Amino acid sequence: MGISLLQPLWLIIIPLGVLMVFLHNRHVKSLVKWRRYTVMTTRILVIVFLVLSLTGMRIKSFTDERTIMIVVDRSDSMKGADHEITNFIKRVIDEKRPTDKIGIVSFGAHGAVEQSVSEQPIFNGFAAKVESNYSGVEEGLQLAYSLMSDDTGKQIILMTDGEENIGDALQQARMLKEHNVLLDVWGVQNTDVNDVQLSKVSLPDVIHLGESFDVVIRIDSNIATRTKIDLYANRQLVGEQTAEIQKGENQFVFKDTAAEGGSIVYKAVIDPENDEVLANNEFSRFSYVKDIPKILVVQGYNEDARELIKIYETDSSVTVAAPASVPQKISELQQYDSIILSNVSAHELNNNFLEALEVYVRHLGKGLVVTGGEDSYALGGYFKTPLEKILPVNMELKNKADVPNLGLVLVIDKSGSMSDGQYGVSKIELAKEAALRSTEALKEEDEIGVIAFDGAVQWAVKTGKIEDIRAVQEKIGSIRAGGGTSILPALDEAVKSLVSRDTKLKHIILLTDGQAEKSGYGSLIETMQQKGITLSAVAVGTGADLQLLRHLAEEGKGRFYKTDEFSDLPKIFTKETFLAGRTYINHRTFIPVRTGMSEILNGITAVPELHGYIGTSAKQTAKVILSSDNREPILAAWQYGLGRTAAWTPDAKGQWSSDWMGWEKAQVFWKNVLSWTLQHHGAENYEMNSEIIGNQVQLDLVLDESMDAKEVKGIVIAPDMEEQEIDFTAAAPGKYVSDFEGNTTGAYLTRIHIMAQDGEMSTIRSGIVLPYSPEYDLNRAKDRTFLAKLAQEGGGKLVEKAEDVLKRHPEKVWSETDLTSVFLILAMMLFMIDIAVRRLHIPSKKLQAIVVKLQMPAKIKKAWTKARTNETPPIKPAAPGLKKTDPNKTDRSNQVPREDKPKTPDKKDKTKQQQTSHTSKLLEFKRKRKK
Repeated sequence: MGISLLQPLWLIIIPLGVLMVFLHNRHVKSLVKWRRYTVMTTRILVIVFLVLSLTGMRIKSFTDERTIMIVVDRSDSMKGADHEITNFIKRVIDEKRPTDKIGIVSFGAHGAVEQSVSEQPIFNGFAAKVESNYSGVEEGLQLAYSLMSDDTGKQIILMTDGEENIGDALQQARMLKEHNVLLDVWGVQNTDVNDVQLSKVSLPDVIHLGESFDVVIRIDSNIATRTKIDLYANRQLVGEQTAEIQKGENQFVFKDTAAEGGSIVYKAVIDPENDEVLANNEFSRFSYVKDIPKILVVQGYNEDARELIKIYETDSSVTVAAPASVPQKISELQQYDSIILSNVSAHELNNNFLEALEVYVRHLGKGLVVTGGEDSYALGGYFKTPLEKILPVNMELKNKADVPNLGLVLVIDKSGSMSDGQYGVSKIELAKEAALRSTEALKEEDEIGVIAFDGAVQWAVKTGKIEDIRAVQEKIGSIRAGGGTSILPALDEAVKSLVSRDTKLKHIILLTDGQAEKSGYGSLIETMQQKGITLSAVAVGTGADLQLLRHLAEEGKGRFYKTDEFSDLPKIFTKETFLAGRTYINHRTFIPVRTGMSEILNGITAVPELHGYIGTSAKQTAKVILSSDNREPILAAWQYGLGRTAAWTPDAKGQWSSDWMGWEKAQVFWKNVLSWTLQHHGAENYEMNSEIIGNQVQLDLVLDESMDAKEVKGIVIAPDMEEQEIDFTAAAPGKYVSDFEGNTTGAYLTRIHIMAQDGEMSTIRSGIVLPYSPEYDLNRAKDRTFLAKLAQEGGGKLVEKAEDVLKRHPEKVWSETDLTSVFLILAMMLFMIDIAVRRLHIPSKKLQAIVVKLQMPAKIKKAWTKARTNETPPIKPAAPGLKKTDPNKTDRSNQVPREDKPKTPDKKDKTKQQQTSHTSKLLEFKRKRKK
């Protein structure tokens, strides 16, 4: 028996509280004595009880109560002992003492609660689900200990065969002993069964494409039998045979040829005629086949990539596709290692392809190369598309202040013929869509006007700055087709509006599908030339006056477009808007300047001239390798997610790069560009090791000194194709470690992404094979003394019967009772008594009557009577003839009388006399008046 205080320093408050009560005693001095003493006593006790509750006072005493945890191994090696285990548990429950508490835990790879701790446990068999392919004794013991109370004796009964393959049970047993937990072990002896197992599959780690190699399969058995052997490569059957198995070790050889590159998983499967363990009849092995890269080249009808195709076909597998026929699903794109877009407009590419392309680069770690031309970058509509997001360059120019502002007027034919169209879409609707695209391509400083004409001129949008783009687009959308065709008045109105505008560049885009005035344009064109106004013309369909429109474009220093494909209109308008407002096409001869270090320029010391490029601006984290004489990107590259992209702003056909494509190092350069975008799988600069402990896989990655890693992450793909992300931590210079849990037997593919200090990403593809659990390993070492060691380390012993368990008692422990709530209740009750004594006035007569009614003991009655004498009794009227006495005054009848002093009237008497005198005077005055 004992008392403990959690925070004894609070006791200092008690004397201070008592002192405070006495110092404030003046507030209760007016109370009678018994009340005063009662109030002071209750206040002191309230302070004492509150302080004791703060100290956390506990009463400690030894207890013989105990908690018995039954921990059962339910791994596959224990399946034959279920009936015996169930009988043992029920016997323990039946024979336990009433005060004993029992809980039941089962375990496989992890622990599970079968029965929570209870004095009246109910056990009707095992119901919890466990992963029976592993035996984690340590986890079972940990879970059992966590369920036990600290204020009872603790005893654990472990029921197992001792074939642990996860964790360290001996260490856990030592910890239990340190915490006064008695560990007894009830052992199960397993019998041997007929077993044939696949023990190993051997083949080279790295195989070259087309190479023939051997696959060696090892089979171990404790019986002689016959079996079928199947060999799969990436789930496809590549070999099979039937073989006679001898007792002991057996080896069989299969031959195969690497038909395709990339990661490959070989899996062997056996089907013995006599076998009682099926879990060890599969085994997998990972390998990698070196292959030439697969490239998808996308080019337009001008065949802008024909020179690149010639270069890459020498050592790559090249697939050429038109923009309209590119794959649109990520599952179709992932077969390619890199994609090349050569002068391809975004308007020609399907939106599904563009969205899949972003995932292809960012998440799959693939490559992308884009080359320039008049249909690429800003002129190709890359602005605000996934292409601009992926590429290392922006479509807008960097020095916006140097770009002159633009005044643009769109002159759109809305005659009746514009209501015609194809596939349910009219020409006027496509023209409106084109006008909307133009508004999105303008800067804040630019101005726009929209004229819709037929036989008359109608301003849809007056020329001016776009203050509310939504309102402008709604006005454009309100244009309706109808009427004839008259171009001259509309052009005249457009020119007049631009003459008065204060913009440095002024441009008109004319769109029509019909015939109009043949003459009368001379003075108008002269005005345009004088005022610096340019004009481009777009002829839609075969009904337009091609000769007139071509003439107007030539005289207006603009461009002429003829299109039968109505869907080209938005692309044409967007391109015209960019061309008119910015100097995107740079026609001049210069020698590129090397502005960044990159492996792309390995083996290159000097470069030839270029004669033009498309203007762009580099993104903040992009690496500009080659720049123009104006410091604009010629070749830029960067890491985008897990992949890499490169932007070449000149063309690859020879329009601006004729000297470059004819250069002797052209092949070296373009192969370096492609190689930089590819994922590298070589093993020359890293070493990957793996260690498998139970179902835990430990990965050790050692990088070459040349790979200065900033961050290392990975993705593990399980045999069932589920992915999980893993993080590597630095264990030593150049060494990184990680681990993951693998509960599925088979090959796990890994993609490890290494981010260098400069932001570049490298990818390592590898694989780890997780064999079947040691639970099913025929060759596993069996320690017959393990159970005895476990019991000894846990301070217990090996038991055979339930009675043996219940006879053993764990060490007694201190049981603590927390008194905090008791002290708080007492303090509250005393506080209420304090208020009642001070505030409630109950006459002593009534109290005495209550006491009598309740027939209180004589001692209490006497105490109340004594307390009553201290109160002032009520004054009773004096009996006739008796002198009225005051009990509080001393009886002085026997004392010598003394002379009485004249009584001095008090204030009340004086006031009464004055009132009487005044009344008498008034009555006297009334009597005199009556007379």
